[in-house]
Amino acid sequence: FIGLSNWALDPAKMNRGIMVIRTDPTTEELVLSARGICSNQEEDPVRDMLEEYFLPLAEAYQKVVKVQEREFFGLRDFYSLIKMLYWICDHYKQPPTYEQILYALKRNFEGFKKLDTIAIFMKRIYLIPQKPDSLRTPPQRE
Repeated sequence: FIGLSNWALDPAKMNRGIMVIRTDPTTEELVLSARGICSNQEEDPVRDMLEEYFLPLAEAYQKVVKVQEREFFGLRDFYSLIKMLYWICDHYKQPPTYEQILYALKRNFEGFKKLDTIAIFMKRIYLIPQKPDSLRTPPQRE
């Protein structure tokens, strides 16, 4: 165990430690977390636009976690993906397009060459019927 601190440790404090172990969240827990990340309000039209994506994204994330050789992607990446999709929906006032979802996936789940995470996610996203709308790339965050 290695601990980093801005405070000088005395011998009594050096003998203390805590180990937190948490199991991987279930699909239902991931969906609930995604809803909570988007909004805690009962009525949120932006969250409602993303509602149908929560389950496929959670299932895809779980598959990525199971098949990756080492822990490269984690909950932080899933949570960031949800936040980015929420921002896209809020900005455009419409559900995300495939291109926007792909953009968000690449920002959060690309970089591990031994595993095609984008394909794992998109296999589940393609099952959701898309409404015809413009295909725009999200702008840079301000």
